[in-house]
Amino acid sequence: MSKKSFEEIKNSLTKVGYNFKDFNIVKIGDYPPDDSDWNYKDVTHAEKIHDSIYSRLNTAVSSDFQLAIDTLVLFGFKFPISLVQYEYAKYNIFYYTTFGPFVILTKTIIESHENNKSKTTSNFSIGSRGIFKIFHPLIKKIIYKNNQSLMEDDMPMRNRRGFLRKENHLFYKETETYTFESTKNIENSNIFLKPGIKNYVSILKTDIINAKEDQIVGNKNGILSFFITHEKDNIKKLWPTTCPHEGAHLTRKCINNNAVNCPWHNRKINSILKIDLDNKIDFMKNMDFACKDNGDNIIIKFRNDPLYYKKKPLEYFSYDN
Repeated sequence: MSKKSFEEIKNSLTKVGYNFKDFNIVKIGDYPPDDSDWNYKDVTHAEKIHDSIYSRLNTAVSSDFQLAIDTLVLFGFKFPISLVQYEYAKYNIFYYTTFGPFVILTKTIIESHENNKSKTTSNFSIGSRGIFKIFHPLIKKIIYKNNQSLMEDDMPMRNRRGFLRKENHLFYKETETYTFESTKNIENSNIFLKPGIKNYVSILKTDIINAKEDQIVGNKNGILSFFITHEKDNIKKLWPTTCPHEGAHLTRKCINNNAVNCPWHNRKINSILKIDLDNKIDFMKNMDFACKDNGDNIIIKFRNDPLYYKKKPLEYFSYDN
């Protein structure tokens, strides 16, 4: 599929009478370029995370482009816009939308920055014909405000992944850069531990049984860190603090209908074990975690195999697998 660059499209529209107003927005974050690239291509988080996006209807998604109809909330009103977004080159993402007499072109360049950070520069170009150019400053203010709202949601996602990488975690991707299509399947578990890092943790039974509400057991952070909830009938349950899908932080606030609902993509995750009134520990069926009774300890193992989730049908994880 042939693609035109940001500059080619802008030059073509200028030749037929469009006037453009350009400006840049730069974000620097404590995460590698991959996490910014993933965030821009993640098609499933928009409605869940962003209050300014009332709905998103993806009409076509492939490895390197997506087409969508977004319903945006602006000044309390809902407006539909079309969105065309594609990867022009590595860490070079182009998208455009039309809104009445205006066309908005955006080129996002992602690059490495000092101290293992990344720099993301979004180049915006507002175009229109004739008298409508007098509204360009107003459109610029709207874009600034909308971008600020989006980044307030997106930057914590990127920073969370950057933090987990420092805690010996990695994130699976099929190709050199992330693809739009690969982000659609929220049942995948794309987080895994660096080679040489154990994919299990041993926890004293007494630590689990005596844990207070929301207390962390296991590792302090990451995929082998867990929190405790106190349920009705004096039952306690153990849950992961990290979503195996893409690394979202999980807490008791995420629990709904007896499952953790990921705040990024709404992936549902079962509890790992429960403790009854008599301190009997029962292991629960879980797609990503399995448990083993080891005398005074409970060993919890993480599947740690992103490629497994390409297999269908998926089966609950067994400790001996």
